[in-house]
Amino acid sequence: MNVTHQKNILHLSTGERRCTGTSIFHVNLQKEERLEILQIQLKILKVEIFSENMWKIVEMGDGVKVPSTTEKIRVLFETEKNNPSITFYSTPNRKCVEFAGEPINGHAQGMFPILSNNEFSMEMVYIVSFERGFQVVSSGTLSGIYDGGTTKTFHYKIDSGRPRDILFAGGMYEEMQSGRVTIYIPEALSDRFAAGGKESLEVLKSSISAAQQALDYKLPFYKLYVVFSMCSVAGSIGRNCAIFNISQIIVPEAIDQCFSSIKLLTKIVAEQYFGVHAYAISEQDYWMYTGLSEYVSMYLIEMFLGVNEAKYELNRNIDYIHKNDIEEPPLSSVDRARNTFKSPFFIKKSGAFIKILENNLTRAFMQKIMKEVLEARTIGTQDLIRVVKGITGKDVRMLFEAYVYRTGIPTVIAQVEQNSRAGGFSIILKQKIHSVHPEANRHITGNICVRVYETDSVLDHVLFIGSTPITHELACNQRSQRRKQKGEESASLLWIRIDPGLEWMKVSVVEQADYMFAEQLVSEKDVYGQMEALAGVQKNPSETICGILERVMGDAQMFYKVSVAAGILLAKSVNEESGYFGFQRVVQYFINSHCIQNTTIVKTNDFSQYRTYFMQKNIASSMSLCQLDSTKSLSGRIIRAKNVVSAFLLNLMRYNDNTGNQFEDSFYIADIITSLSIALCSDAYLDTGPFVMEIERLRKKDLLFPSHQNIVTCATIKAFTRLSIQGCITVSFKGILRYTLPENFYKVRMAAYESLILLHPDQLKLIIEMAESEERLVRIKILKTIKDAAMCAALPIFEKIRAHVTQIQEIGRMFAGDEEIDCLVEEIEGLLMEPTELVADVVEEAILHDMSSDDEVKTLPKLIIKLFKPLTIKIPLKDVPEEVRKEVDAPVPIVEEAVQPPPEIDVDALYENDTHRAIYCLDKPQKIAACHLLDHIKKSKASMHISQLSKKTDPQQKKRIPTFDDITIEINHKKSTADEPHALTEEANSAPREDASSVPAPESSIENISDGSVVEIKISNEEANTHLKNEVRCLFNQSDDYRMSNIYAMAAHIFREYFKSAQYDTSSYCTIKYFQAYFEREYAAFFHMTQHEFGLIDSECKDRKGRDILVEMVEKVIEADRHKIFSSPIDIDLLREYKYLEIVRRPLDLQMIKKRLEENEYFMVECVMFDIIQVFVNCLTYNLVDSDIYKEALFVRKEATKIIQDYSAEFPHKCMLKDALFAVIAEIMQAEEFAVFFEKVDKEQYPQYYSIVKEPMTLSLIKTRAQSNYYRNIMHFESDFQRISTATLLYNGPASEITKLGKALINKVQNLVQKVFPWYRSMFNKRTTIQQKTKAPAGTSKKIKSQK
Repeated sequence: MNVTHQKNILHLSTGERRCTGTSIFHVNLQKEERLEILQIQLKILKVEIFSENMWKIVEMGDGVKVPSTTEKIRVLFETEKNNPSITFYSTPNRKCVEFAGEPINGHAQGMFPILSNNEFSMEMVYIVSFERGFQVVSSGTLSGIYDGGTTKTFHYKIDSGRPRDILFAGGMYEEMQSGRVTIYIPEALSDRFAAGGKESLEVLKSSISAAQQALDYKLPFYKLYVVFSMCSVAGSIGRNCAIFNISQIIVPEAIDQCFSSIKLLTKIVAEQYFGVHAYAISEQDYWMYTGLSEYVSMYLIEMFLGVNEAKYELNRNIDYIHKNDIEEPPLSSVDRARNTFKSPFFIKKSGAFIKILENNLTRAFMQKIMKEVLEARTIGTQDLIRVVKGITGKDVRMLFEAYVYRTGIPTVIAQVEQNSRAGGFSIILKQKIHSVHPEANRHITGNICVRVYETDSVLDHVLFIGSTPITHELACNQRSQRRKQKGEESASLLWIRIDPGLEWMKVSVVEQADYMFAEQLVSEKDVYGQMEALAGVQKNPSETICGILERVMGDAQMFYKVSVAAGILLAKSVNEESGYFGFQRVVQYFINSHCIQNTTIVKTNDFSQYRTYFMQKNIASSMSLCQLDSTKSLSGRIIRAKNVVSAFLLNLMRYNDNTGNQFEDSFYIADIITSLSIALCSDAYLDTGPFVMEIERLRKKDLLFPSHQNIVTCATIKAFTRLSIQGCITVSFKGILRYTLPENFYKVRMAAYESLILLHPDQLKLIIEMAESEERLVRIKILKTIKDAAMCAALPIFEKIRAHVTQIQEIGRMFAGDEEIDCLVEEIEGLLMEPTELVADVVEEAILHDMSSDDEVKTLPKLIIKLFKPLTIKIPLKDVPEEVRKEVDAPVPIVEEAVQPPPEIDVDALYENDTHRAIYCLDKPQKIAACHLLDHIKKSKASMHISQLSKKTDPQQKKRIPTFDDITIEINHKKSTADEPHALTEEANSAPREDASSVPAPESSIENISDGSVVEIKISNEEANTHLKNEVRCLFNQSDDYRMSNIYAMAAHIFREYFKSAQYDTSSYCTIKYFQAYFEREYAAFFHMTQHEFGLIDSECKDRKGRDILVEMVEKVIEADRHKIFSSPIDIDLLREYKYLEIVRRPLDLQMIKKRLEENEYFMVECVMFDIIQVFVNCLTYNLVDSDIYKEALFVRKEATKIIQDYSAEFPHKCMLKDALFAVIAEIMQAEEFAVFFEKVDKEQYPQYYSIVKEPMTLSLIKTRAQSNYYRNIMHFESDFQRISTATLLYNGPASEITKLGKALINKVQNLVQKVFPWYRSMFNKRTTIQQKTKAPAGTSKKIKSQK
């Protein structure tokens, strides 16, 4: 119907929460037409037509027609109870009364009836009850305000506009005006949000100015009104007017809110141009104006937040599109439903495409294109293609065909391989698309830019990509080739990027070496490139890469979101075999940056630098994203990542101090609460009591001092929901129910309903009844939660939802016309009525993180949480359903569980318990311990990797890489008789037994070895490396009943051959390097040191001291070193890249040994002699057999052996392992500072101690054990000291002085052990640096590399 003018007269009653009105339509009919009144939740009272100079009443019904002589149509109406478009708000004392009207899903017929969606002139008349200071703000121009005594009338006129662009709001507002912009804030909150209103005003003014300059087009409307209302509105932007909830205004003290508000305000300005002034006539063209609006908004965001912010958001948007573009229809498609026009996918893809279009053109061309679109106002997609070609001369139809008319964006994969040509390399380009839509792209064909970064240049290559993989051969630039021929550098290629200018909407995957990604991450200045590098290393990052991530995380010059992404990736990195846990590095960074020195107590908050704030907030939250079920062994105890992360986050909450900080910490606290709840929900057992109590304290605090948007309360409700689903606590139904009452903020009500649905599905009927009277936003959230819960048929709630499907359908009928609700109800019906597939991907709130664990299921303690009624709210119950009123009025009982008396604890048994001894088979013969060691090693994935690499060895090669499969275990479980020799005794050259068959041991039989079993360990090709063995007998290589050093020698040979053939610093190389360290620690733990006697250094030998004799011996060996090759320190930094530290595990030189002797290190004579021979063994191991230095090492070794033999008989005094350990503990006992650890903790004085500490230890007991020859190796000795330190941490907490003293004890012990046994590397100090191990000066690596 051709409408030329429409006048709407609305009488809005805030007391009755209803609207009555009259709409008068001026029409121009050429013929008789059917009367169709469009309305949603409006009750049509009467319809009249003005024809032939008189009004006539029309009886409404199907097929009613109006004559061609009709000039006007008048419709009287009133809103239904469930009207979604007009929202009312009032406080109990009516000091604050407001209403707001907004179109729903682009439909204005919820506010007033319409006959046409076209553009025409309009008038809006609002009649409200007279109250002082009451104002009505509407789209259009204010024509007049009329005082009617008891009523007040506001008259607005719109010269030309669409009904869907009309918005209005009324209330007692504080007005802020500057230039063409006016902001309205509720008068009751004007003082609180005055500063935010001024900031918002300035942002809007600057945005309008920047948009006008960029588009060369003035704002189409003279005035722009922005209302921040108390009503629970979704937020709408209309013709020269926008309405949002007051929580969306800029809050200067809330940094997160400032960022989100700036993005919102720029969107208001952008939509005035594209969406209101210029708009789509056809639904197939809606994407174009959405995309242009997003493009302008991002341009304005660049002005406020920086270019990097816009680039990062575009990168994230493309990743989001790539993950979700599976079943989505194309942007311009008749299959796309109207309700999806506001979906995140549609908005992000539309905006990303316009940005891609700009990258293919230029920004200047894009500005001209937008200006022409604004002048034309209603052009379509094909018109836009013609406009682009007319302005730029480029044909972009292929671009539109790929991304607008079709769906699916490609993953472009580039495989980089070094070429045999000098300085050359090849790139294999291929692509894949995951979309399953019938109109999806199968492949994209065209030219794509490949940017090659070299040491002295950056080159762009335009390469073709098609449906099949294509190989492109590329060469380095001329300068790099010439320099390579001269031998000045080994390689010029640094890294490669695909489509750096982002001319394609795609995800790039470059398969290049880890060091190239590391170089890209550090040297690339573009945010796109940095994020591509992070994506490239996120799968199994090596320790080198983790070091780069740590550097990026702490680099203040790096864009803060890239630093945050690096921190999150680092937190997820773990390698249990090497003992590397990335989250520990994240925790250490946080402690160094934000905590008081040497403590985990966070400093007073200072958020004056927004980078510091976002790093502190996001890095703390990232800790819960680590592998929470990962573990490490500490003194025989298993330490879980979950326990460490949870304790650290708890400290952040406890010691958070925001005094003196001008910014809010509510968003920071809410993130920590969320992260802590996720960490607590993993499978590992942990008492949640202290954590829940701290969260509850913050919830109560938020009642007294509300956070912005009550975000802390929302976070606590969701946290309690997660923990209750996991079975850690029980949450009161009545307590949560109180949070659903109308006086609470709508986001709090959303969180409460979500909790009720997930925790109490048996109350679903009541929840659905309450949803009928809820505000639209909350009602939609309830339906979304029900839909998400129904996605998995395995959940118990599924059957509950199915039982109440009729009620859900009734909601759909009650709110018919609301497309979003209709769609949700339809989706729920589809999930319930059709066969439901069991899915693993369910929303986080419905199914929590499932961190698998092999531990037995334990009964978790139940903790009853009572959620108290908010202290600042009085709840009227007159509008609450009767069922709810009964629940609220009823007293909430405090549930108390019967407390069982704790079992009696045998304190002496706790002290005598030795987990370390049992784990490492120290109470069994050495050969059995060796079997368990080999079993652990062979089951490792790294050991399997070496085996696979050995199989890939070229058969033409004479030598293959040895593996741990070359060490076999044969077991016969036949019991040995009394007259037989002991089954585990090593018998050289013994013949096989005739009455027992020997077979290789299966994995399961290792655990079943008994003392009577016949065990034989065979090592293939054992004689191949005999010349590399150190035959000097000492504690390091001697055990009593089995020569364990043979296994160590074979393992050293395996690692040595692997590293010789592997490429340096690759991911697999680093994995094996960690595995090598893991093997050495395990070997030291399983090794039973001999009980034989050795020479004591510090003893009188004839006429002089023994230590002086040894110094003289070393000096003679130094004299035998003709060229002083073995007397000078090894240049470790120079040889690092040549794999020296992987092949030679203990760098030594003669001067170092002499210095150690002079500094009173070493305890046994044989250990010194062993180290002297080891100097030459290192040289023979690393160098080629025919080299001069190899021959020199053989010569000097022969001379050194003679010298050692001459001095061997001069040490009459003997000692054993127990003597050395007793010397260590005796010195510890002399220190009075450790007196607190001498004796057992008094059970009467500290009754809770032994219920917390399950493995206590004292120095007195350690001394007794050392004297009685109890300890089988040095690590066994150290483990008991670790029990003391762990007990202090468990009972006293990390900040206690006792805990610090326990750590000091550990450091003291490690220093003394290192002094007595310089060759020993502690299991409990894995991260020792190379400089510390060799006592070489640090800080010279950069100089050496430059000289190299």
